[in-house]
Amino acid sequence: MRLGFSACGIAKAEPVDEETARAFRNWLRQGGHATMQYMENYEDKRLDPRLLMPGVKSIISVALNYTPETPVKGFANYAIGKDYHDIVKQKLHQLAQKITPHQLPRGGEIEASPRGGLEGVEYLEGAFHSSLCLSYLTIENRGDIPEEAAQKMGETFYGCDRCQQVCPWNAKAKPTAEPLLQPTSELLSMKDEDWQQLSLEQYRRLFKGSAVKRAKYEGLMRNIKAIRNEQDQ
Repeated sequence: MRLGFSACGIAKAEPVDEETARAFRNWLRQGGHATMQYMENYEDKRLDPRLLMPGVKSIISVALNYTPETPVKGFANYAIGKDYHDIVKQKLHQLAQKITPHQLPRGGEIEASPRGGLEGVEYLEGAFHSSLCLSYLTIENRGDIPEEAAQKMGETFYGCDRCQQVCPWNAKAKPTAEPLLQPTSELLSMKDEDWQQLSLEQYRRLFKGSAVKRAKYEGLMRNIKAIRNEQDQ
């Protein structure tokens, strides 16, 4: 864990079982991915990781803790620091440089969290429907926020931590020691009125190198407006 990863598991590279493959295809066919059309790309590689790289034998899965020392009102915890995509990718490159090409022994399995008790999530054959997920609606979704969803947003206008909050494995989570995942002092100082009057210039400064850029300025302001409209009713 010298690179800062919180957990690591190794598995044999092999296709997913037929039941899982069938469930994934059914989920796509029923529109469980909503407008995320990219989920339809590279189906063969999603179901058989051996196709990602010639001769691959083992898959290393890692986890990186992003629990913050100080949460930021309005944001899912993962989004308050720098973009985790960039952070994890850099660490993975460093990990790859330390491994010589050989088959690794299986071990250190990462257990999945149980599901249940999640308001506003509809399941399709064991998988939730993305169009009812607040993370999808506030980030990937490019349309309006449905009124029913706005009523469930609470004070969070980017992402959602409810799945993490009800997961029993997170009950004893400790704050991350990764400095790049911590919020800046400027982000911590933002008040409700500041968000409502956020300018494009401020947005670019606050979220340079941040995953929040995924929603774009227009999407973030749409989310803030949806919450404000709901509070005014």
